[in-house]
Amino acid sequence: MTDNDPPSNRASRSTLQKVADTLLGRHEPAAHPATKSRVAERSPALAEIRRSEVPLPARLQAGTLQLVGLEYIREVLGDDWDQRRDVIHRIVEGIFKRYLEPTDAYYRIDDERFLVLFTRLPTHQAEVKAEAIAREAQRAIIGEIPSGHDVTVKSRVAEVDRSMLMQKIATLDDLLAYVETGMPVEEADNVLLFDEAGLSAQERAGATPLTGTGPDLTDLDQSMASLFQRKSVAAYLKECSARFYPIFNARRREFTAFQVCVLHDGNDASLDDDPFAPDPEELRLHLDRYALLSAALGLQRMVGNSVKGLIVIPVHYEILVTAKTRNVYLQRLHEIPAGLYKYLAFSIIGTPAGTPTGRISDLLSYLQPLSNKQSLRIPPDPKLVDLYGSAGVHAFSTTCGPAEIPLRKRAETLALFAQRVRSYQMESALFDIRDKDMLEIGMAAGFTLLMGPAVAETTDGPVPLAELRKDHLSGVARI
Repeated sequence: MTDNDPPSNRASRSTLQKVADTLLGRHEPAAHPATKSRVAERSPALAEIRRSEVPLPARLQAGTLQLVGLEYIREVLGDDWDQRRDVIHRIVEGIFKRYLEPTDAYYRIDDERFLVLFTRLPTHQAEVKAEAIAREAQRAIIGEIPSGHDVTVKSRVAEVDRSMLMQKIATLDDLLAYVETGMPVEEADNVLLFDEAGLSAQERAGATPLTGTGPDLTDLDQSMASLFQRKSVAAYLKECSARFYPIFNARRREFTAFQVCVLHDGNDASLDDDPFAPDPEELRLHLDRYALLSAALGLQRMVGNSVKGLIVIPVHYEILVTAKTRNVYLQRLHEIPAGLYKYLAFSIIGTPAGTPTGRISDLLSYLQPLSNKQSLRIPPDPKLVDLYGSAGVHAFSTTCGPAEIPLRKRAETLALFAQRVRSYQMESALFDIRDKDMLEIGMAAGFTLLMGPAVAETTDGPVPLAELRKDHLSGVARI
């Protein structure tokens, strides 16, 4: 929909499209002849506000809205745009999910525009992050970006009191409407509105601008190295939390296990690219120990509540292959009563390509006395199943693959992988299932074990497996 559309079309535009037009500085023009829009009419995608486990501060930037445009990508692709549109949207949304915090959200307004809500960043940081997201999307789709073709980024900010946000705003639609009204500050003491130039209502009226504390004379002589120091392992782990992903057994039509997942600021800690993180090798050992201790605590709760099931503990290959780190890692397990090992399982992750089968068998010899089952997480390559089929693992696990790969291609690859695993009479596990399409693909391919947000949300510990909701699996899993 464009500004040249007739009034009848303008009136039918969604609230989000009107917000987008305001962010871009578009206004109602005088009557012009109607022109054909080059943007196909598509319903806006429904947004989901993901709650953060970290308590929100008393005041926060609750409306830093960034509008990201894909116009240049469409111009470059030309006639290929319509054919590749769905793949492009999946790529962009996948990048959003990697970059956004749990409290952030995004809307796809139409084919070319995404509206992103940053709840914790000030204006300039939100703009930088939005530009980084858009540039990565453009590089992933069409390669490097020529100068002069930067992405479209506009912003509008509202600082909202936390109590008002929690009590009066229930959805992102409400928040967008609230920001877009331009309500004067005098009418609501808990709201501070800004324009696109970053000026508040008081500053536009000539009042003293509200600015943060800047450097003083002492700061000017300080070394900037102190501003960019790496975190200690202890400080990093304090920002982590452990969650338990329920695992659905498609053969038995019920949940039978949990896998420990260590999160850092709401994201998988094993994939964290925090520039201030400590030494990666040292951190990896402590994250694996963090997961093991979380599993032990969960095991105590599980046994105390008479819950029957397995707890799967992920551990990196490089932690087990070095004698020193292996001994440190496994030491705590010897403190657990041997009778409880039947409730534990291990998943070896991060195995380098070309690792000999004998090396995997050697690592299993350390884990088998301390656990019930052991699995190996590998890419969905049937040749790797043949390579490690005789290593002695009970199961092979893999992930759904990058979102930019077409669904049909992923379905074919996963089906061949699961079929090869079945030929060795082993269990196959598919993790990171985030939507119904991948759930259906996993079921159709014949995977035994399924895990991910589309299967069941994480819990803070092992809960009675019979109480886990599985009605959404009806029809897909034929339960």
